[in-house]
Amino acid sequence: MVIYQLQLIPTEKTFEELKANYFSKIKNIFHQFNFTDYKVLHRRLDLNGN
Repeated sequence: MVIYQLQLIPTEKTFEELKANYFSKIKNIFHQFNFTDYKVLHRRLDLNGN
């Protein structure tokens, strides 16, 4: 789903424009979720390397 959504971002924008208009908003959305009880579905998906 994330890859699909990335296709919607205009490619003619500079990194600074993307950061200001898209990535900051995406970051704010992820900060709204509580991941403290996150259980890894598969060990390869574990970002902490555990």
